Parts: sequence; C-alpha cells; structure tokens
Amino acid sequence: MCSGSKVSFAALLIPLFLLTASCANSGDDKTPNRYPSPKAVFDAYREARAKRDAWAVFSLSTPQVQSDTVFGSLFSCMERQGTDTIKGWRSEAEEIGRIVGKYFDDQAVADEYNNQYKKKHGTDPLTSPHDDKLWYDAVTAHVKDKAGFVEAVAKHFEESAAKRHEQDPLSPLGDLEVLVVHGETATGHAKMTILPRVAAGESPLRPGQSPAIYDKPFKFRRVNGGWLLDSL
Repeated sequence: MCSGSKVSFAALLIPLFLLTASCANSGDDKTPNRYPSPKAVFDAYREARAKRDAWAVFSLSTPQVQSDTVFGSLFSCMERQGTDTIKGWRSEAEEIGRIVGKYFDDQAVADEYNNQYKKKHGTDPLTSPHDDKLWYDAVTAHVKDKAGFVEAVAKHFEESAAKRHEQDPLSPLGDLEVLVVHGETATGHAKMTILPRVAAGESPLRPGQSPAIYDKPFKFRRVNGGWLLDSL
C-alpha cells in the first residue's frame, strides 16, 4: 500500500464506481472477434452468457466497455472484501485480495494517479479534490490481463455462492428486438426474466408467483469493420 503523500489504491476506488461508460480510455483493442451485424454479436453474447463464460462475454465488448467491466469487477471485489472482513469471513476476503494482487500493482496505480494529478492540477492529490477521470485511467491502465481478471472474479463469486449454499439462477434473456442502426452504432433491447438469488435447492419463485420482466437495452458499435457490444 501507499504511504506518505501517496493516495491509497483502495481508498480512491469507491468514488470511481459512479463513473459510467462515457469515460474515455485509449487502451488498445484486443478483442479477438468482430461480428458482421449487431444481431450476430448479440446472439454470441447470449450464448456465452448462458454458459456463464465470462471470458467470452468480455471478448464481445468494445475496449471501453471492457475497461468499465474491469472497474466494475474490481469495485465488487473491494466491496465484498470489506463486507466479508466485517462479517468475519476472512478466508474469502484473503482470497479476493490474492486475486486482485495477481492482476493489479496497487503501488503502480497510485503512483500513476499521483503523477498525472500533479501534472494536470499542479497540487498534491492528498490535499486536493479527487479526480475521478484520472483515477479511472490509472486503474484500467494497470490491470495485467483484463479478460483473465474478469474471468477469475466471476469464477470466485460463483464458487463463493456455492460454499454459502446459495444459487444465483441465470435470468433468461430473450431475442433482440427493435434493432435500429445509426451508421457506426446501433441500439436494441431484449426481455430479461429476473430470477433472484436463493438458498441452494430452493426455487427462485414461489408457487403462483410470476417473475419480473426487465426490458434490457443494448448498444452496439462498429469497430474496425465489425460489430461489438457497447453497453454493460
């Protein structure tokens, strides 16, 4: 962890959760596949999601969404780590710490933020207002393997739920509807049946209960001649 005038990794993470996909990130596009149409990438996403294949889902997204997904996964880790420590589940908190430590160098992130902050604002970040954008860029630039990290977090959370005798049913996702293409971007939506987390062996719905239906919006973007998901 950081010391002295350095801003700590964990302490500055939480404000960044409020950032949205509008944050710019100039990272390289390492997506292995691009699809001929928005529907094609949606169908690939739905198939990967049904298999709970976090790496495949990640690979279907634009570089910006990939960075947002990394940050969301990191925030979830830090949030769970703090909660588990409070509840006394130190073993899981320690495992989360090992996952984060494998993929991030918190000192490098803090150093990057501090250096860029001083260049931009000319003041000490420890005694000045926080710059969410600079911190976002520092965090997403210093993950060693974005897809690997997201996959490791997803796997850990699934295993953790099983150990707690919980199950997290996969909410079914319907077909892509009302697809509208606007040049290099497109929008559509699909109906998602919301199934809540329950104790292992229990049904997510009571007898006679109807599930909630959410009309989930999707955005798509053409990147280097092929279509990718551009929304979380």
